[in-house]
Amino acid sequence: ASVGGGEASEARRTASSASRQESAPDRLVREAEQKYLAAIRLLSRDVSSRRARLDEETRGRFEQTLAAVDRTIADTRRAAREHPRDPVAVQYMLTAYAKKVEVLREMTRY
Repeated sequence: ASVGGGEASEARRTASSASRQESAPDRLVREAEQKYLAAIRLLSRDVSSRRARLDEETRGRFEQTLAAVDRTIADTRRAAREHPRDPVAVQYMLTAYAKKVEVLREMTRY
């Protein structure tokens, strides 16, 4: 066996051990965050193709709203990372992601 293969096996064992150490609530939060991020990526692509069709005023309002939501996401992510056992911090973070999905969905309707 090659040396690289042993390193890969060790990396898999380490990753597996780390995932076992992650608590179920932490894993659920991480999975929820990943699902929101995936939805945001998909919706953002759709929105970018529709942006040009929006009148300047509507586009400006959406851009301001998205900027505010992005600031809220950054703030709540920081709080959730600093206090991972605080369910309120985690809930605020997930709510901020949900708000971004909602705004992007609304933009796709224009």
